[in-house]
Amino acid sequence: MDGTRIAVVIACFNADKTLARAIKSVSLLDTRLDIVVVDDCSTDDTRAVLLGDDINPLVKKIIFHETRQGPAAARNAAISWVATESYDYLTFLDADDHFLPTRIAETLTTGEDLYIFESVETLDKYSRLSEYQDYVIAKNKIESSNLREIISAYAKRPNRVPVFTTAWSRFFKVSVIKDNDIWFNNRMETFEDVDFNFRFLKAQRSCRFVHICLYAHTRPLRRSTTASFRPKRGLSGLFSFMWALRSMRAFTNSSMPDLTINYAGLYSAYFSISLIRAGRMVNSISSFFVFLRFTKRRLRSGYTQRAFVCYNHRVAGGRPISCFLIKHKAALALCIYVLFVKFLEERKETSLWLEAH
Repeated sequence: MDGTRIAVVIACFNADKTLARAIKSVSLLDTRLDIVVVDDCSTDDTRAVLLGDDINPLVKKIIFHETRQGPAAARNAAISWVATESYDYLTFLDADDHFLPTRIAETLTTGEDLYIFESVETLDKYSRLSEYQDYVIAKNKIESSNLREIISAYAKRPNRVPVFTTAWSRFFKVSVIKDNDIWFNNRMETFEDVDFNFRFLKAQRSCRFVHICLYAHTRPLRRSTTASFRPKRGLSGLFSFMWALRSMRAFTNSSMPDLTINYAGLYSAYFSISLIRAGRMVNSISSFFVFLRFTKRRLRSGYTQRAFVCYNHRVAGGRPISCFLIKHKAALALCIYVLFVKFLEERKETSLWLEAH
């Protein structure tokens, strides 16, 4: 591990409550990592946290955006800086997440292009790193060490096999990113991590799955009460996972041409996931009717209907009720069902938090 330089990229926006915890968690790893933070024009006290006496010495580079540019652009700004500073690897850490005490130094000596570690999901109602174990609600285990097997499992159940849905809990070789011009797509509001992962997978020559838990991802207990559903954002989400599917297809066609993947079924799974995500932004009567009109237009799409003909919820792990309603273009019933699912999720998370206390 001697001489290997690793950068930790933290893109943040209004993260004054959790940023210090994230930054301090980097010291829990058994090797040195340089921290690069991009503040995407925060309006809270994030800047003050970064410039504070206890946090500032821990950070190698801070980039302040004067206008809000989004998480993809923020990460790209950090990648651009890292690429000029002779780093060997980079990894991503969300500002509300943190690393776990992990021994990674020996693992990273084998020189792979990509290392993917396991992670856990936690609720967000704790402040000290020592408390995280009381709030673990899920473990994202890697069930195989074979890339082909994991790709096949992901294609069948993308919402149950989250290995490629995030950019964190992994180490990317910087030279592969530079040589192949791999960046996050600034036009994607969602699924940009999926797109980035598969473009990197297409370029890499060696990938290792490490069965060690490295990362704690924080799941928000409450949905936003200020962000409302906007048709433009919802439409952008649909186009985003189409981009992600295109990157996945390019990877499998070049690296695993004999692997059979039901892309129509995968589209259907992403479509269902995006509807649930959009429903979480419905917080008023007016936003519900905007969501309803948007859903009606999407259900009229010929591609959506053709895709759901090929969709088997028993294989993909989706919800049979939503699949039935989509196939029958029952927009109003579908929207009500999505809000019901939202209610159940929030009640479950609240119950888990109360149990943790």
